[in-house]
Amino acid sequence: MRILLAAFACRPNSASEDQIGWSIIRMLARRHEVGVVTHPIRQQGIESGADSELGKNVRFVFAGKKFTWHPVRLVAQIQNRLIYLQWLKTGLSTCNG
Repeated sequence: MRILLAAFACRPNSASEDQIGWSIIRMLARRHEVGVVTHPIRQQGIESGADSELGKNVRFVFAGKKFTWHPVRLVAQIQNRLIYLQWLKTGLSTCNG
């Protein structure tokens, strides 16, 4: 079976939200072909751990604009929420064409 998954937060060896997304991808990849749409801010972490943990059953598409985190943690948390909402509206639509 082929599965398409939109996961804004997915990256190995990272914070809890990223790790939950990564675990779901890893679990699905055991028996299925999985396509994952995620944000490019996760790309470096994904590329460092994808082959060893996921094998050949997973393909990533990075949609959205790259950015840098604000140095103040509270502001970065607000930034993350705003980037996520923007990604839902526009990032996923870039995969359609």
